Amino acid sequence: MKKYDLCVIGGGPAGFAAASRAWDLGRSVVLVEKGRIGGAGLHNGALSSKTMWELANDYATACRTDRGYRVDGHVLSYAEVVGAVRGAVWERRDALEQHLDHMAGPSELGGGVTRRTGTARLVGPHRVEVVGPDGAVEELEADHVLICTGSSPRSLPDPVADGRRVVTSDHIEELADFPRRLVVLGAGVVGCEYATVFSRFGKTEVHLVDREDRILPFEDEDVSAVVSASLREAGLRIHHRRRLVATTLRENGVDCVLESPDGDRVTVEDATLLLSIGRVPNTRGLGLEALGVELLPSGAIKVEDGRSSVDWIWAAGDTT
Repeated sequence: MKKYDLCVIGGGPAGFAAASRAWDLGRSVVLVEKGRIGGAGLHNGALSSKTMWELANDYATACRTDRGYRVDGHVLSYAEVVGAVRGAVWERRDALEQHLDHMAGPSELGGGVTRRTGTARLVGPHRVEVVGPDGAVEELEADHVLICTGSSPRSLPDPVADGRRVVTSDHIEELADFPRRLVVLGAGVVGCEYATVFSRFGKTEVHLVDREDRILPFEDEDVSAVVSASLREAGLRIHHRRRLVATTLRENGVDCVLESPDGDRVTVEDATLLLSIGRVPNTRGLGLEALGVELLPSGAIKVEDGRSSVDWIWAAGDTT
């Protein structure tokens, strides 16, 4: 059984940074990632959404007619927009891959980073089982284990996200075209971001559903007011203090019924429904409970200065 100083589970922003720092310090590290290096920091998350936001702003600027000039004949392709987003993601991913290749060798203090592709699970004290894509099983030993498995978009039991009519941020790049109507359920940071993106491209009627009195409830009120004004200026409709109370699935969309506290109802027909109701930590299936790792009610790992309730198990990023 191969032994390491540190096993990092998850190759997103937290896991990559941890592996890099441990390499700086001359530690022997194994980095286990079941999918793509970069996590939500690159894919279906921070970099991809910010790139799309920049492209939407560029397009909105090109469409302006109040600056003494007018540009006609705009052609807008969702497939090409997504292609530009993926190009930015791939460029950054390739840089991370090159960095990892470099860290396969020792730093000035020794050590090195070994990569494993597969799904990891803790199977005993200081022991990690990795199941590869081909089903091959390998067991590793590590003095310390760092959980950096990230998070996933929170979903609803009904309607279920099918990636076409009901979507999360994981599905945005898979849409065939700009939605004719988009109902964004949730007015936090992610919901407001995608509402901004689609409203500025100008091809989608956007409805932002806000359960509170104001959007971005965790930001200062003046910030919320500025963003609200900007969204309304872009033609977006904000439904304050309304809840999604009923949905009807159609062939190519969803009829969404939004209700206010006084019972007033509004129906947005034949829309794409974007669930933006938070994220949940990816901690299930890791074998944490069997080893006595304390979890919060949200499923996140309870930590103090990064250490869990088990002294050799640590956690960073969205898992906390």
